[in-house]
Amino acid sequence: MKKPTSDQKTIPYPVRDEPIFLGAKLKALRQSRGLSIEQIAKAIGVNKSFISKLEHDSVAPSIATLVKYCDAVGASAGALFTRPKADIIRKKDRKPINFGGEKLSEFIVSGEGQDQIMVLVSEIEPGGGSGPEQYTLRSTVDLIHIIEGQLELVLDDTTYLLEEGDTITFPPTIPHSWKNPSDTHMTRAFWVIAPPP
Repeated sequence: MKKPTSDQKTIPYPVRDEPIFLGAKLKALRQSRGLSIEQIAKAIGVNKSFISKLEHDSVAPSIATLVKYCDAVGASAGALFTRPKADIIRKKDRKPINFGGEKLSEFIVSGEGQDQIMVLVSEIEPGGGSGPEQYTLRSTVDLIHIIEGQLELVLDDTTYLLEEGDTITFPPTIPHSWKNPSDTHMTRAFWVIAPPP
């Protein structure tokens, strides 16, 4: 065997001795698109049992199968191997967003390119809110957490008074409106909407 020259490095084999687990990433991609195991199996041309095993790392896919799976969920195969990026939004860098309403400031804090959830911080002046008319969103879930003050939420024909520390979760497809019922105190609330409207 030829010895390496002085400017060559000796690389121990194997280069990678730790297995790569992709099942959880594949499952998360499928679920984020609202797709069933059956739909993916049909798109790829395999049975449901294989997809289930694949998502639990019980079988190793061929490159072709992996690419087909990614195509079926609308993602690139390379996305499976990239490290997730942490996106920090400093308070001074929060971006204001305007969904309408009265006497309020809203800031989006869920980061750039986030297509699975929208996270907002609202600062609602006394008497401010979404306005008298109820509205709906095509999202699946809306979560509101009260950081400070109070929020009066009218969900269809039911009124909820939320106070500091309270959290409510509801489907935003139900007509709703909200306001700060106080005459003197500011309300600060944290919203999570998924998927973004």
